[in-house]
Amino acid sequence: MRRLLLIIALAFVSLNANAVSIKQAFDTPEDSHKPWVFWYWINGNITEEGIKADLESMADAGLGGVVLMHINEHHVIPAGPVEFLSEDYESLLAFTFEKASELGLKVNLYNSEGWSVAGGPWINPEDGMKELVWSEQQVHSRTQSIIFPAPHAPLNFYEDIAVLAFPTPQAHIEQDFQEYIAKAKISGSTPQGTVHATNAYDSDWNTLVYPKVDDETKQRFIQFDFSEEYTFRNVFVKFAAYGMMGRNHLLISNDGENYQEVAFSKRGQIYDDLSCFQFEPVKAKYARIVFQPTDNKLLYTAMPKVDVAVREVIIDNKQRIANWCQKAAHIFPFHMQETEREAINTSLENNASINLDAIVDVTQYLDENGRLNWTPPSDNWTVIRFGMSSTEAVNRPGTAKGEGLEVDKLSERALDKHFEHYIKNVASRSQEHVGDSFVSTHADSWEVGRQNWTQEFEIDFKERRGYSPIRLLPITLGYTVKNAMFSERFLWDYRKTLAELIAERFYGGMQKRSNQLGLKFSAQSMKPFIDNLQALGKADIIYANSAFRSINPAENRPNQEFAYVTAKMAASAGSIYNKPVRSESFTSLPQANRWLSHPLTYKSQADTDLAAGVTLTTHHLFTHQPWTTLEPGMTLGYWGLHFERTQTWWHEINTWNEYLTRSHAMLSKGQPVFDVLHLLGDDSATTSDKEFALKTLPEGYDFEFISTDGLMNHVDVNERGQLAFESGRTYNLLSISPDVSMRVEVLEQIKSLLERGVTVVGLPPTFSPSLEGSFDISATDGRVHHLVNEIWGARFKSQVFKTLEDALNHKGIQPDVLISHTDNRFVWRHHDVSEENTDVYFISNLDQRAAEIELDLRAKGKAVEIWDPLSGKRLLASDYVVENGRTRLKLRFDQAQSLFVVLAPQKSTGKLLNTSPIRQLQVLDSPWQVEFIKGVKNQTH
Repeated sequence: MRRLLLIIALAFVSLNANAVSIKQAFDTPEDSHKPWVFWYWINGNITEEGIKADLESMADAGLGGVVLMHINEHHVIPAGPVEFLSEDYESLLAFTFEKASELGLKVNLYNSEGWSVAGGPWINPEDGMKELVWSEQQVHSRTQSIIFPAPHAPLNFYEDIAVLAFPTPQAHIEQDFQEYIAKAKISGSTPQGTVHATNAYDSDWNTLVYPKVDDETKQRFIQFDFSEEYTFRNVFVKFAAYGMMGRNHLLISNDGENYQEVAFSKRGQIYDDLSCFQFEPVKAKYARIVFQPTDNKLLYTAMPKVDVAVREVIIDNKQRIANWCQKAAHIFPFHMQETEREAINTSLENNASINLDAIVDVTQYLDENGRLNWTPPSDNWTVIRFGMSSTEAVNRPGTAKGEGLEVDKLSERALDKHFEHYIKNVASRSQEHVGDSFVSTHADSWEVGRQNWTQEFEIDFKERRGYSPIRLLPITLGYTVKNAMFSERFLWDYRKTLAELIAERFYGGMQKRSNQLGLKFSAQSMKPFIDNLQALGKADIIYANSAFRSINPAENRPNQEFAYVTAKMAASAGSIYNKPVRSESFTSLPQANRWLSHPLTYKSQADTDLAAGVTLTTHHLFTHQPWTTLEPGMTLGYWGLHFERTQTWWHEINTWNEYLTRSHAMLSKGQPVFDVLHLLGDDSATTSDKEFALKTLPEGYDFEFISTDGLMNHVDVNERGQLAFESGRTYNLLSISPDVSMRVEVLEQIKSLLERGVTVVGLPPTFSPSLEGSFDISATDGRVHHLVNEIWGARFKSQVFKTLEDALNHKGIQPDVLISHTDNRFVWRHHDVSEENTDVYFISNLDQRAAEIELDLRAKGKAVEIWDPLSGKRLLASDYVVENGRTRLKLRFDQAQSLFVVLAPQKSTGKLLNTSPIRQLQVLDSPWQVEFIKGVKNQTH
């Protein structure tokens, strides 16, 4: 009975949601469609009167809510009197919820201080993010003592995982490079200095050296002079965490004077603390590692000013797996599409692989002093001690009272602690406003580097992959165990397990705990290291990210293209998992900031998001103004738009917000029309396919992305042979990225979809990327080949095609939208409002110049109308052609203008669209005067 009542209730809600006609949605959009703002409280500079003035100005301007964060740009802005989590702070939060409720505004409170990602001083190293660390020794004689240096234990945290021993492959038997070093030099050091060069190669990750700028070369470097020419192919550098970002260059010389570059390594994240150089073997007498910190000061605004600090350098001539640092998740981002989608290099030097059966777990023989009380059965063994330590990642940018370690993203226990200390306390204190004005909590973009281990990870791995990872851990150091194919597949399983755990434990865990408190959870699109679609699907509300580079449209074009593809990813997750999609919009770089921007400069950016599938714009940003008498007041330095009440044009901002509200409401009606669902390969993680979105997809068709999680667990097939989701989205074709590998179960799902009538486009894979299910690679790949022959064979000849053009032509699917007679850039989106038998097209001119276009649409209606979301006018078109089920008409667009073209069974207005050409009325060839609006709109308090 209860289930029946629930179904009736849901049906009632659904009917009421659809009861608003598109005409009503356009003329009088509901408050839920109003745009939001990111609202930053800066470093304790918070006042009740400022909160009141901010919120009242937001409500008066037509905004619907805020994403609230308290941040500290590491003292760029002097500290104010209100400390994070103090009684004053919590009272101001309570006042905020109360005032927001009074004004009809909604608050989404960030889950901790700063914007990335989740943590605080309540997280200890045991519950923080952790990394795999190791100490390795080659034992040349079985009588040699095996004593490991003190383990790498930043913040005094370290736990052993395993000690593994194996006969050293013949090709790896070599002297330690330390034995070749005649002299080591650290730039900037003097004989009287305290820096000991040996700290750079003493096998102890707890010691540090600090290269400074060299007076002569103007470089920061560590240099090794060898006693004789030394052949090597790898250089590994372990830095201090939270250190230098930029590029590291490896140079060699035979005379100590003339150096040439062999390789470089990029540190792109604050918490990257490894650099791995791999190159063809070189022979040299001198080697120099040059550290070039980034000169982009923007990257340092959210962290302390830091210097180059090196823990250890390791050089060797061992053959290792290409890009092993990324593939083993030691470096962020650890998903590299090019390495996942290339044929695996199986050529190995003779005797370069480790025999799997020869790997021995000798953990039990390790004593507390690091001595291994075990004797190898013969000479030439390698022994590796694996453990975990803290990545030292902190939530940022925060204050002393709010900044602390980032919570472990793989641990349910750690996440419980995190929620207890902030969001749960805030919700308890303001319980009467939970679900009213305090509606959700948020996790922003992932900017905390990598995590590649946690407590009991080996148990999680075995449960998911069917085998233990412990004996295979040497592969995480780039060593080949058994053979190259076997080792690469283990690394794929390793990354896949990390990706799944982050999506489920962190993003899914955040949603679960938020919902238990009566809140929703929102999350922003992430970096390429997990299945972004699956992780976003764990949130109740999905956020895209739209960065704004320049007020010059040409300079901003790459950002608009990136924003479109990023928003497509977020919107695709919304379709797969049936979640609403918003965007952090116009996160401006300095070139587009400094009070230079206004809505016209970034309207095209907004329209790009809307065309991609965003249905609510959240402006970045409205900085809290603690004063009511100072202008322009508080800012976030050079980040974000100055979109707040002290702007000179704020009294006119309602028109812009009404445009967005109207557009959001219209694009929330009906179902978007797509032709192609694009599978992002069977990768361990997912990145958006920019090449497909901007080049491969034929003109005039729309699409969305899907990952293997969506394909395996959320897609259905309707009676017309279309792919379909619970959200109501449908797609005519399944396109497959050009991936060289695919698991058996994914191929079986594709075959099942074909048997149900789906059309597929793509090339066949050649092997499985995973060891899951069997260590017998040939047997697994045999199943892959069998399924490939079935899918790409004669049985499905009329359903499987190599190119989209072939498939679309075969099915007779014409382009949905064709725009001609212009060089301007346009974006569009088509919605089918089936309950009103109406098609709605959103068409936007992205360029800052007018254009007259011919529009050719794959739809028809008895009435064709043009609805202008900026003015709110609805006009009837009279000059159009309907032919073969398509509608053609000519339209004029002003600079950056967008219009809705509505094809309906009956007209909604009698006012005609004026299509007469513009003519000159008068020439002003003498002095003239123009008056602008003076003052600001009266505020009611």
